[in-house]
This record gives sequence, structure tokens and C-alpha cells, in this order.
Amino acid sequence: MLSAVVIEKILENNFYEKVAYLPSQCSSMKIIDGDAISFIDASVSSDTFNVAYLRNKEKLSETETKEMIDHYAKKNVPFALWVGPQNFDDKVDKVLQSANLKCVESELSMAAKAQDAVMKFNNIEGFVTKEVLDIDTFEDYGFVMASVFDPFDEEAVAFYKKVSADYDNKNGKYQMFVGYINDEPAAICCSIISDEKFGGIYDIVTNPKFQRKGLGTYMTSVAIKNLTDQGCDIVGMQASDDGQHVYKKMGFESFGTFRVYSV
Repeated sequence: MLSAVVIEKILENNFYEKVAYLPSQCSSMKIIDGDAISFIDASVSSDTFNVAYLRNKEKLSETETKEMIDHYAKKNVPFALWVGPQNFDDKVDKVLQSANLKCVESELSMAAKAQDAVMKFNNIEGFVTKEVLDIDTFEDYGFVMASVFDPFDEEAVAFYKKVSADYDNKNGKYQMFVGYINDEPAAICCSIISDEKFGGIYDIVTNPKFQRKGLGTYMTSVAIKNLTDQGCDIVGMQASDDGQHVYKKMGFESFGTFRVYSV
């Protein structure tokens, strides 16, 4: 395994590539790069997709932070600023708080050697997986993402409909999967490959109707297998409090914390 510092940096870079990949292909969305912060205007009203991320803590300023906040405020849409473990310190926290942002969430960074990651494909009656390649599977992906919000998040459905029109994955770098039970969209996952033969796993989401059947573990295994089949040496993710114990059982170790800031 690489050093903790290197893995933390790779985890950050992989996350940035993930959140920017689909918006970068969509004609109705924008990615704005500042000296320290990049932020996504996803043309939907959701902080799941209007994501900003700190790239360079040394160049962070209150002025640039407020310019980012003002962009979203003018559109009257929510956003979330993500700060990875390598770009966080007390100075960063002070600057963000001075711009009236507060830390509202944190997720643990986790990674495992691909060869050591434990995959569990439980036998689930009527369950099949499909790669997202057309508008129908994009809509199903968005449906599962939206289903975990209360109320149902139509903005998530709208986001995936928008990106489906321009999606191009000829290089196989970014792949999305939907799991179905008796043809109903039940769970999702995606993966993206970046530097150092590193693969990130994201969007492990299960439709509440089908929870407690082991689908989260199954879809995590789908993503791990997909990445290892493509030659990744290390796989990683960000884990919520609820998911950490599951991923530890699958061979993942902790590597720092991602913090999420919002107004």
C-alpha cells in the first residue's frame, strides 16, 4: 500500500474527477475554476450536484469563497463545498467560517488493496445488474438516487436526464450500474479510475423499498470487481457513519476525513 499521505491525495483527486465528470460532458452545466476552489453549476437545485471542492488550500481566500457563494445565491440554489483531508487545516476552517460557511457533514476516506478487498455477491432472488448506457438506465439511476430523499428528489431525476443526452464513456474511465429486482430499479453504484491505478467507488445507494437485503454490499462488490478487472491496484471511497463498519469488513482502512461545508 502507498503511504497514507499519497493515498489521501489520490482519494481527493479521484473524488474531484468523479463529481466533475458528468457535468463536464453536459452542455447545460458549467465547471468554474478559481485559484483555490472549483465549483459546479449543475443547472439543478440540489447540493448533491452543485458541488464545490477545495483544490489548493494555500491559495484559499475569503474573497474567492464569497464569489463562489454569490454565484449559487444569485441562482437561488443550494450547494456543498467539499474539503478533503489533504486540504484541510485550522486556517482553512477559519476562512470558510469567515465567509459564513459551516461544516455540516463529514465522511471517512477509506481505501483497500484491490487484491485484499472482500467481494460479497449474495444470492438475491430476481436481482440483475446493468451498466448505465442509455436514457432508460440513466432515468433508473436517477430514480434510485432520488428515492432516498424525503420527499422524493425530482432534482436528481432531472440531473441524470440532462447528462444522459451528452454522455460519452468511450474510455471506460467512468462507469455506472443499476441493480434491478424483478425489473424494478433497486440499487446503484458507480466507479471512476484515476492516477496511480486507483479506482474510486461512489453512489452506493439502495431504494428504501429494497433495503436490508444486502444490496449495498452487492453493489460495492460490483464496483470493486469492475475496477480490479481494469487493473486498479487500490480502490477507495468516502463512507458515512452507517457504512464504515460494512466497508471495514470488506477490507477497507481509514485514511482521513472529507468535510462538507454549506451556508
